[in-house]
Amino acid sequence: MKSTARIELRTHLPVYNTYLTTWVNPDGTVVQFKDIYGHDKRYSDALAGKSIKLIASRDPAMVLKKEND
Repeated sequence: MKSTARIELRTHLPVYNTYLTTWVNPDGTVVQFKDIYGHDKRYSDALAGKSIKLIASRDPAMVLKKEND
């Protein structure tokens, strides 16, 4: 069973989220993870000079939004 608790903090606490699809272990081996959000494809498309409109049209969040509208 999962539960959620809300705690009011007296001071601001910054939270940073990092999304990585590639990691280098201390021994130098490279590990790749599934890119569940599709960011790598959009980065490579941008670096290849593809249109921002084309890249945006493939954004999973935008595709889902269009489906829901």
